[in-house]
Amino acid sequence: MNYPNINKLLPFIQKLVIILILINIPNILKSASLLDIKSKIEKEYYSFNISSHSEIVDLLNDYPNDNDIKNYYLSFEFHILGKIVYNDNPDLALEYFEKSIEHIERAITKITKENKILLSEFYAIHSSALGKKSSLSGLTAFYWGLKSQNAYSNAYDSDSNNRKVRLIGAIHLMHVPEVLGGDKKKAKKVLEKLRDKELTTKNKYELIWSDKAEIFAYLAQIEILNNKKQIQYIDSALYYQPKYDFVTKDLIIQIKKKD
Repeated sequence: MNYPNINKLLPFIQKLVIILILINIPNILKSASLLDIKSKIEKEYYSFNISSHSEIVDLLNDYPNDNDIKNYYLSFEFHILGKIVYNDNPDLALEYFEKSIEHIERAITKITKENKILLSEFYAIHSSALGKKSSLSGLTAFYWGLKSQNAYSNAYDSDSNNRKVRLIGAIHLMHVPEVLGGDKKKAKKVLEKLRDKELTTKNKYELIWSDKAEIFAYLAQIEILNNKKQIQYIDSALYYQPKYDFVTKDLIIQIKKKD
Protein backbone atom coordinates (compact mmCIF):
# COMPACT_ATOMS: atom_id res chain seq x y z
CA MET A 1 0.00 0.00 0.00
CA ASN A 2 1.36 3.38 -1.00
CA TYR A 3 1.08 6.60 1.11
CA PRO A 4 2.34 9.38 -1.17
CA ASN A 5 1.44 12.15 1.29
CA ILE A 6 3.52 10.56 4.06
CA ASN A 7 6.44 10.14 1.69
CA LYS A 8 6.24 13.84 0.92
CA LEU A 9 6.21 14.68 4.63
CA LEU A 10 9.28 12.56 5.50
CA PRO A 11 11.90 15.13 4.36
CA PHE A 12 10.06 17.84 6.34
CA ILE A 13 9.91 15.64 9.47
CA GLN A 14 13.62 14.83 9.16
CA LYS A 15 14.47 18.53 8.88
CA LEU A 16 12.25 19.31 11.89
CA VAL A 17 14.02 16.67 14.00
CA ILE A 18 17.41 18.09 13.04
CA ILE A 19 16.28 21.62 13.90
CA LEU A 20 14.99 20.47 17.31
CA ILE A 21 18.28 18.72 18.02
CA LEU A 22 20.26 21.83 17.07
CA ILE A 23 18.04 24.00 19.27
CA ASN A 24 18.67 21.74 22.27
CA ILE A 25 22.43 21.37 21.79
CA PRO A 26 23.21 24.79 23.37
CA ASN A 27 21.20 23.84 26.46
CA ILE A 28 23.09 20.57 26.76
CA LEU A 29 26.41 22.36 26.35
CA LYS A 30 25.41 25.00 28.90
CA SER A 31 24.60 22.37 31.50
CA ALA A 32 27.87 20.56 30.89
CA SER A 33 29.74 23.85 30.99
CA LEU A 34 28.28 24.81 34.38
CA LEU A 35 29.18 21.43 35.81
CA ASP A 36 32.70 21.83 34.46
CA ILE A 37 32.94 25.27 36.10
CA LYS A 38 31.60 23.74 39.32
CA SER A 39 34.54 21.31 39.30
CA LYS A 40 36.98 24.18 38.81
CA ILE A 41 35.48 26.12 41.72
CA GLU A 42 35.78 23.12 44.01
CA LYS A 43 39.33 22.44 42.86
CA GLU A 44 40.43 26.01 43.67
CA TYR A 45 38.29 26.54 46.77
CA TYR A 46 41.14 26.09 49.26
CA SER A 47 43.55 28.18 47.22
CA PHE A 48 44.34 31.89 47.60
CA ASN A 49 45.40 32.00 43.94
CA ILE A 50 43.72 35.21 42.77
CA SER A 51 44.52 34.49 39.12
CA SER A 52 42.76 31.10 39.20
CA HIS A 53 39.66 32.50 40.88
CA SER A 54 39.57 35.44 38.45
CA GLU A 55 39.70 33.00 35.53
CA ILE A 56 36.66 31.22 36.95
CA VAL A 57 34.84 34.56 37.18
CA ASP A 58 35.70 35.19 33.50
CA LEU A 59 34.33 31.77 32.54
CA LEU A 60 31.09 32.51 34.37
CA ASN A 61 30.78 35.98 32.84
CA ASP A 62 31.10 34.37 29.39
CA TYR A 63 28.32 31.90 30.17
CA PRO A 64 25.28 33.17 28.18
CA ASN A 65 22.36 32.23 30.45
CA ASP A 66 21.88 34.59 33.39
CA ASN A 67 20.29 31.91 35.58
CA ASP A 68 20.29 31.07 39.29
CA ILE A 69 23.30 28.73 39.20
CA LYS A 70 25.51 31.12 37.25
CA ASN A 71 24.81 33.86 39.79
CA TYR A 72 25.28 31.44 42.71
CA TYR A 73 28.73 30.52 41.40
CA LEU A 74 29.66 34.15 40.69
CA SER A 75 28.62 35.18 44.19
CA PHE A 76 30.64 32.33 45.65
CA GLU A 77 33.77 33.27 43.70
CA PHE A 78 33.55 36.98 44.53
CA HIS A 79 33.11 35.99 48.17
CA ILE A 80 36.32 33.94 48.01
CA LEU A 81 38.20 36.78 46.29
CA GLY A 82 37.01 39.17 49.00
CA LYS A 83 38.32 36.91 51.73
CA ILE A 84 41.67 36.52 49.96
CA VAL A 85 42.37 40.27 49.78
CA TYR A 86 40.55 41.19 53.01
CA ASN A 87 43.66 41.97 55.05
CA ASP A 88 45.84 43.48 52.34
CA ASN A 89 43.31 45.52 50.35
CA PRO A 90 40.07 46.25 52.30
CA ASP A 91 38.71 48.59 49.60
CA LEU A 92 39.01 45.91 46.92
CA ALA A 93 37.62 43.33 49.34
CA LEU A 94 34.56 45.53 49.87
CA GLU A 95 34.02 45.71 46.10
CA TYR A 96 34.19 41.93 45.85
CA PHE A 97 31.72 41.43 48.69
CA GLU A 98 29.32 43.92 47.12
CA LYS A 99 29.48 41.93 43.86
CA SER A 100 28.93 38.75 45.84
CA ILE A 101 25.81 40.29 47.41
CA GLU A 102 24.54 41.48 44.02
CA HIS A 103 24.86 38.05 42.41
CA ILE A 104 23.43 36.00 45.28
CA GLU A 105 20.43 38.32 45.44
CA ARG A 106 19.97 37.73 41.72
CA ALA A 107 20.31 33.97 42.25
CA ILE A 108 17.61 34.10 44.93
CA THR A 109 15.17 35.98 42.69
CA LYS A 110 15.87 33.67 39.74
CA ILE A 111 15.86 30.36 41.63
CA THR A 112 14.08 27.57 39.77
CA LYS A 113 11.85 24.88 41.20
CA GLU A 114 14.49 22.19 40.66
CA ASN A 115 17.07 24.21 42.62
CA LYS A 116 14.83 25.30 45.54
CA ILE A 117 16.77 22.95 47.80
CA LEU A 118 19.74 25.33 47.45
CA LEU A 119 17.81 28.34 48.77
CA SER A 120 19.07 27.98 52.35
CA GLU A 121 22.67 27.99 51.09
CA PHE A 122 21.95 31.05 48.95
CA TYR A 123 20.70 32.90 52.02
CA ALA A 124 23.75 31.72 54.01
CA ILE A 125 26.13 33.11 51.39
CA HIS A 126 24.06 36.31 51.34
CA SER A 127 24.40 36.60 55.11
CA SER A 128 28.14 35.94 55.04
CA ALA A 129 28.82 38.51 52.30
CA LEU A 130 26.71 41.11 54.12
CA GLY A 131 28.59 40.35 57.33
CA LYS A 132 31.92 40.85 55.59
CA LYS A 133 30.64 44.10 54.08
CA SER A 134 29.56 45.20 57.56
CA SER A 135 33.07 44.66 58.92
CA LEU A 136 34.48 46.96 56.22
CA SER A 137 31.80 49.65 56.20
CA GLY A 138 32.74 52.01 59.02
CA LEU A 139 29.78 54.15 60.10
CA THR A 140 27.25 52.00 58.23
CA ALA A 141 28.51 48.74 59.76
CA PHE A 142 25.52 48.38 62.10
CA TYR A 143 23.06 48.68 59.20
CA TRP A 144 24.79 46.00 57.15
CA GLY A 145 25.14 43.85 60.26
CA LEU A 146 21.35 43.90 60.69
CA LYS A 147 20.93 42.99 57.00
CA SER A 148 23.33 40.08 57.53
CA GLN A 149 21.38 38.92 60.57
CA ASN A 150 18.12 39.05 58.61
CA ALA A 151 19.64 37.04 55.75
CA TYR A 152 20.86 34.45 58.24
CA SER A 153 17.36 34.19 59.73
CA ASN A 154 16.09 33.44 56.21
CA ALA A 155 18.74 30.75 55.81
CA TYR A 156 17.97 29.19 59.19
CA ASP A 157 14.21 29.26 58.59
CA SER A 158 14.71 27.61 55.18
CA ASP A 159 16.74 24.72 56.60
CA SER A 160 17.96 24.87 60.20
CA ASN A 161 19.89 21.61 59.79
CA ASN A 162 21.80 22.70 56.70
CA ARG A 163 25.53 22.20 57.32
CA LYS A 164 26.57 25.34 55.44
CA VAL A 165 23.99 27.46 57.24
CA ARG A 166 25.27 26.24 60.60
CA LEU A 167 28.89 26.89 59.60
CA ILE A 168 28.11 30.49 58.57
CA GLY A 169 26.21 30.89 61.84
CA ALA A 170 29.23 29.68 63.82
CA ILE A 171 31.55 32.07 61.95
CA HIS A 172 29.21 34.96 62.79
CA LEU A 173 29.14 33.94 66.46
CA MET A 174 32.93 33.81 66.75
CA HIS A 175 33.53 37.22 65.17
CA VAL A 176 30.60 39.31 66.39
CA PRO A 177 31.28 41.13 69.70
CA GLU A 178 29.55 39.61 72.72
CA VAL A 179 27.49 42.77 73.28
CA LEU A 180 25.94 42.18 69.85
CA GLY A 181 25.27 38.48 70.40
CA GLY A 182 28.64 36.90 69.70
CA ASP A 183 29.46 33.70 71.56
CA LYS A 184 32.69 31.80 70.88
CA LYS A 185 31.71 28.89 73.16
CA LYS A 186 28.47 28.37 71.29
CA ALA A 187 30.31 28.66 67.96
CA LYS A 188 32.74 25.96 69.07
CA LYS A 189 29.90 23.62 70.03
CA VAL A 190 28.28 24.08 66.63
CA LEU A 191 31.57 23.34 64.85
CA GLU A 192 32.22 20.25 66.97
CA LYS A 193 28.81 18.87 65.98
CA LEU A 194 29.52 19.57 62.31
CA ARG A 195 32.95 17.95 62.61
CA ASP A 196 31.35 14.66 63.61
CA LYS A 197 28.86 14.62 60.71
CA GLU A 198 29.54 13.62 57.12
CA LEU A 199 29.11 16.13 54.32
CA THR A 200 26.32 15.31 51.86
CA THR A 201 24.98 17.12 48.80
CA LYS A 202 21.44 17.04 47.37
CA ASN A 203 21.72 18.76 44.01
CA LYS A 204 24.10 18.23 41.09
CA TYR A 205 24.93 21.96 41.00
CA GLU A 206 25.52 22.25 44.74
CA LEU A 207 29.09 23.28 45.53
CA ILE A 208 31.04 21.09 47.92
CA TRP A 209 32.39 23.10 50.84
CA SER A 210 32.13 23.11 54.66
CA ASP A 211 33.98 19.79 54.87
CA LYS A 212 36.15 18.57 57.76
CA ALA A 213 39.19 20.65 56.80
CA GLU A 214 37.13 23.83 56.94
CA ILE A 215 35.52 22.88 60.24
CA PHE A 216 38.93 22.24 61.82
CA ALA A 217 40.24 25.52 60.40
CA TYR A 218 37.49 27.51 62.09
CA LEU A 219 37.94 25.58 65.33
CA ALA A 220 41.55 26.75 65.13
CA GLN A 221 40.35 30.31 64.47
CA ILE A 222 38.36 30.27 67.71
CA GLU A 223 41.44 29.12 69.62
CA ILE A 224 43.45 31.97 68.10
CA LEU A 225 40.74 34.51 68.97
CA ASN A 226 40.86 33.17 72.53
CA ASN A 227 44.64 33.83 72.56
CA LYS A 228 45.57 30.16 72.88
CA LYS A 229 49.22 29.48 72.02
CA GLN A 230 48.86 25.77 71.29
CA ILE A 231 46.45 25.36 68.39
CA GLN A 232 45.53 21.69 68.20
CA TYR A 233 43.27 21.96 65.16
CA ILE A 234 45.80 23.28 62.63
CA ASP A 235 47.33 19.86 61.95
CA SER A 236 43.89 18.31 61.53
CA ALA A 237 42.86 20.92 58.96
CA LEU A 238 46.07 20.35 57.00
CA TYR A 239 45.62 16.58 57.26
CA TYR A 240 42.39 16.84 55.27
CA GLN A 241 43.62 19.65 52.98
CA PRO A 242 47.46 19.86 52.87
CA LYS A 243 47.31 22.90 50.55
CA TYR A 244 44.84 24.99 52.53
CA ASP A 245 45.86 28.62 52.09
CA PHE A 246 43.49 29.97 54.75
CA VAL A 247 45.45 27.90 57.25
CA THR A 248 48.97 28.47 55.92
CA LYS A 249 48.62 32.10 54.81
CA ASP A 250 46.20 33.44 57.38
CA LEU A 251 45.75 31.38 60.54
CA ILE A 252 49.42 30.52 61.02
CA ILE A 253 50.35 34.18 60.48
CA GLN A 254 47.78 35.15 63.11
CA ILE A 255 49.44 32.73 65.52
CA LYS A 256 52.92 34.12 64.83
CA LYS A 257 51.72 37.68 65.46
CA LYS A 258 50.60 36.64 68.94
CA ASP A 259 54.08 35.31 69.88
